Amino acid sequence: MAQLLDEYDFRLSSDGCGHLHYLIDFDGSPTPHDIELDLYDCPALSVDLKNDHIVLHARDIAAGPPLVHLNFRYRKIRQLILEGFGTAAIRDEESALRFVESELPSQFRQSLRDGLGLEHQYTSLVEEIEDGCSAHRMIVSRNRPSQLDSKINALVLSERDFQEVCRQIDDLRYRSKQKLYSDQRNAVYNHFAPFLARQDKPRQLSKARVIQDIESVFENEPIEATSKLAGFIGSSANTLIDRIPERIKVIRERVELAFLDAFIEKFENRITENLPEADWQKFFIDNPIALSSMFNSSVLMISDRPFVGGTDIEGRGGKKSDFLFKNYLTGNLSFIEIKTPQKEVVSARDDYSNGMYPAHSDLSLAVSQVIDQRNKFQDEFATLFLKSPDKQLTSYAIRCYAVIGTVPLEDDRKKSFEHVRDNFKHVTVVTFDELLSRLKQLRQILADVV
Repeated sequence: MAQLLDEYDFRLSSDGCGHLHYLIDFDGSPTPHDIELDLYDCPALSVDLKNDHIVLHARDIAAGPPLVHLNFRYRKIRQLILEGFGTAAIRDEESALRFVESELPSQFRQSLRDGLGLEHQYTSLVEEIEDGCSAHRMIVSRNRPSQLDSKINALVLSERDFQEVCRQIDDLRYRSKQKLYSDQRNAVYNHFAPFLARQDKPRQLSKARVIQDIESVFENEPIEATSKLAGFIGSSANTLIDRIPERIKVIRERVELAFLDAFIEKFENRITENLPEADWQKFFIDNPIALSSMFNSSVLMISDRPFVGGTDIEGRGGKKSDFLFKNYLTGNLSFIEIKTPQKEVVSARDDYSNGMYPAHSDLSLAVSQVIDQRNKFQDEFATLFLKSPDKQLTSYAIRCYAVIGTVPLEDDRKKSFEHVRDNFKHVTVVTFDELLSRLKQLRQILADVV
């Protein structure tokens, strides 16, 4: 049976360096020659006079039957080195033990029996170094600034930096303990609240627990739980606004921005797809913000596929528009006719041989349709108004819009398109990519505010 002894072997090498080794009793006999070299040759501490290094060999010792295990304490770091701390006083076993037990910085383990290294609460320091570089040594130096020493595969931490990061770890640990104690008290009280005479103390959860539960809902729980939480927040909106108005304002702005980002991405992707007009009709119904962005005043979508009149005596030939909007304040109406992004706005041929292109039949048809819808509606406005539940509608200056195609890429065709739509005096022509551009401008305005 191998057993770790309370004795140590201090050796001096020819260059004056010293090494404090563990001693192991194998079958009751502390004879190192009977033990394999890799088991016996395990120094605990070394003194390098030339470099003024005190080297702590980071071992995790499990001393118990049937064998003693001298494992490396960390994944990569093998040595913790104190540089500039003075090596002259360590000349034998007694002085080496005295240094370990009383002169090591408080952040280091001071028991050879447990193996040298950093105290457990500072393990995160070593793990972060191991994850961030390939160093096998960590040096705490009184002589050098923090740096990576590639010559000896070491990370050098100035003593000041080392003490500061350890102080921050201590502070976090203290606050964590205080919070843990408070959470433990709350857990006990919440469980036994019905039996405790503390009417002045409501049941409560710690802030950390509440945040943890909310994060768990969004990250791990099914969509039903997330929806329920969102519903609860919505139903508590007035209370939240009263208590934390500034935070709610920020949350609202960020939600609006996230919604707009998702919508813009979806809109941009759809423009490149060859979708039928019916799909765009549904898309604009579900997302009225897209069409609303065309207007300079506050508007409200009051109908999709509205009936505008035009039936004969037998009820045939009725006209329907794609969308009907009204000005929120004046009640004035606007008709919108939509096509698809793939429709053309100017012809492919140059009829005039001078770089000018006429309106494409797709655009002419859209303009004619929306003008016809407006005319039919005005002719029968009195009858339609009587049947409408909305008595705030007016038809003094009905506006017409055609949403069609995309802006041409070529300069000549782009110029022709501007001339063509400028000649449509009663219809405003807007392309799909122009709608998208307006949404992106709105998004930028919101982003600047947030």
